Amino acid sequence: MFKLKKWLWTKYQALMGSDRAYAKYLAHFNHYQEHVVDKALQQELNVKAMTKEEFLQGWNKPKKQCKTGCCR
Repeated sequence: MFKLKKWLWTKYQALMGSDRAYAKYLAHFNHYQEHVVDKALQQELNVKAMTKEEFLQGWNKPKKQCKTGCCR
């Protein structure tokens, strides 16, 4: 069952497209910055969202092939 869920998730991620994935990333990042993080800590750390180019580098990086549930 887990292998099926993982396979479905990877296919969904591939079909989602990079523009939509980046928009979703920005929405989550902004929500986290506004509603979750302490304001003083946020100013101290000075965390910024990734640019689209940085995001696409990670998004388009080939995924490692591994066996699910393998302990080696």
